[in-house]
Amino acid sequence: MAQNNSRLKQRDYDILYSGTSIKKGTEPTTDSPEFGLLDRDYIEMSILNNNNVVIDSFVVARGNQIGQHFDDNGDFFINPGIFMREKGYFSGDYNIEFNFLRETAGSPDKIILVDEDNDVWNGEITIDEYGTIFKSIENEETGENEQTGEKLREVQYKYYIDEISSDRTEVRIAQLPIEEDTLYTEQFKGLSADGAVLRYDGLSLKFPDEEGGGEKKNFDVLTEEENIITKDLIGGELIIPNAFQILDLSSLREKDDDGNLKEDGFRFLNGTKTKNIFNNFGGVNVGGTKLGNLVDYNIGDNNYYVDLPGSNIPFNAARDSENGNQYMFYGIEVGKDEYFNNTEKFNYFTESWPEFPDRRLFGGAGITGWRTATRKGYPLHMYCGNKELQKLKHFDCDIDIYLTGKTLVNSQTFEHRLSTKFQGENTFIDLIVPVELRFDNVRQNGALWSGVFTFTYNVLDKQRKFIISAPNIFAVVPDNNEGASESFVKGGWSI
Repeated sequence: MAQNNSRLKQRDYDILYSGTSIKKGTEPTTDSPEFGLLDRDYIEMSILNNNNVVIDSFVVARGNQIGQHFDDNGDFFINPGIFMREKGYFSGDYNIEFNFLRETAGSPDKIILVDEDNDVWNGEITIDEYGTIFKSIENEETGENEQTGEKLREVQYKYYIDEISSDRTEVRIAQLPIEEDTLYTEQFKGLSADGAVLRYDGLSLKFPDEEGGGEKKNFDVLTEEENIITKDLIGGELIIPNAFQILDLSSLREKDDDGNLKEDGFRFLNGTKTKNIFNNFGGVNVGGTKLGNLVDYNIGDNNYYVDLPGSNIPFNAARDSENGNQYMFYGIEVGKDEYFNNTEKFNYFTESWPEFPDRRLFGGAGITGWRTATRKGYPLHMYCGNKELQKLKHFDCDIDIYLTGKTLVNSQTFEHRLSTKFQGENTFIDLIVPVELRFDNVRQNGALWSGVFTFTYNVLDKQRKFIISAPNIFAVVPDNNEGASESFVKGGWSI
């Protein structure tokens, strides 16, 4: 049996000595790097009397101070007399013991402050005449700290013995109710014989640069401390809590000639949160059959709604449906005399599309009328089918929208700016038609609207953005009785 030169009672020492011990800082081990390279490493010196009773104990070296007590061969050397005289031991017979220790969880010296909810408080404090500690916050007007009335209490950064088995061979250690301190919890989990906690405070992700160069890594460890994973962890599982992946957008979609990302990750539809393609719009009824369309806003000459979840439009409905006009010009009139009315518009469309086999009327834009647009705006449904891009909603992603409109009968143009938040798979935006479109001269000409959508988000304190160009989102058919709508529709093939 080993000699008990510790502060433990003999029976407790016998139990602990008979268990399994782990030598820290060697290989293989569940705790790295080697002893003396961490601030949590320290050498403890104990002074014992002739009966081997500990009468004093103190730390003689910690962290990088430890190296000065080892020679090039790794042998330990120290002059205990220096430290004994510093503590007031000038004469007498003593036994000396050195313990080479590493704090694996908690700390024997650290004291933290917690409130009544056991949340850690790292802010300013005030102490009254009775020694009671209170939270303190700065008064914005006076610049002085003022007591909040919320009491704080001191808690040792340790764990406690919750239970000891009846035969005194097992002990259960538990955490104090300290909230909002992940390190305290992680270190406690690391006390397990079959687990280890490696904490990296400077963790970041690194991807190739825009030119495709650079080394691609899963992560970079930016701190020097605790950055060694030992061989005994091979085959284990590395868990990084609260981690995320930075999107490499350049690998997801091609770019156009101007360097902007193409819109193949998005579809620009019409719809609202309550009436959209996924619930069949709640739109018009023809002969008792509910058609996929939004009242006053028609789908147009496109196949953007094909294969979407819940869609009842598996084709270009304007061309292939028996009720094609319901998707084109139904409900769009042109004044009290209805010159070139919606039926005449659709008849022209069906007669002329064979002449333009590779084109879509208005470039495939959705269609609405001047009166509806000026009174209600346009309900844009921006559908994102790319699972990777949908993750941007977790980055508090902003969308700056730059709308540009043009007439199809002259050179008149318009522009409008607004912003919103990216909502993931489905983003619904109420586009307010600018006041310029409400003037009578625009009523005579209508407008075809396109958009540039700039997505901006922050990752690791760095702002990132990308741009989606969306041509021909919606067309506003002019409302007059003088042939403007006919000129506008017939100009729709020139997009």
